[in-house]
Amino acid sequence: MINVVIIDDHELIRIATASLLEQQADISVIGDAATGEEGLELIKTLKPHIVITDISMPGIDGIEVTRKIKKSHKKVHVIVLSRFDNSPYPEKVLAAGASGYINKGASPDSITEAIYKVMAGEKYMSPDVAANLIFGHVDGTKQIDTVRDNPFEKLTKREFQIVKYLIDGIRPNDIADLLDISVKTVFTHRSRLHNKLGTKNDVELTKLANKYNL
Repeated sequence: MINVVIIDDHELIRIATASLLEQQADISVIGDAATGEEGLELIKTLKPHIVITDISMPGIDGIEVTRKIKKSHKKVHVIVLSRFDNSPYPEKVLAAGASGYINKGASPDSITEAIYKVMAGEKYMSPDVAANLIFGHVDGTKQIDTVRDNPFEKLTKREFQIVKYLIDGIRPNDIADLLDISVKTVFTHRSRLHNKLGTKNDVELTKLANKYNL
């Protein structure tokens, strides 16, 4: 059983997130808190596997909560929920030690997907957040460092979003719904990104993505 604690100053968010997670037979929400301070005390007592925290809260924010958790409870994984999908928030959260960063506008399934990936030792970011990390700017001036000659730098932001969905095994029809575009447009983007990356199919695409730690 994967034990989860939720920290968010909005009660409705806590209730909705808990309700979503409790639909999974192997996930249990064992506690929730409205502030970072309350959450840290709860974690001492309950010792969860995963903490899902908002980034903007009264008192200490989600970034500081993450730092304190990773300092005192190294085995506890932190996933941050945020309405901010651009710099500098994702970078600060990851630097603080978080294992996941999810845009609150992402699909509900993103939370459960993030939990399973994090528990498997992987990192998780919403596709739109990942795209901003690649194509965005740090402090508005300097483009974020990436691997030299990274082929994914050739992609547009939309193509990169679709890459992230494809390597996560999401079908084109579902990608179209998530991005509010037509299925035909998804296939067009997929064809173009395969051409740019030199991949023949989604299996090769996934191997290439793994090579560059996407």
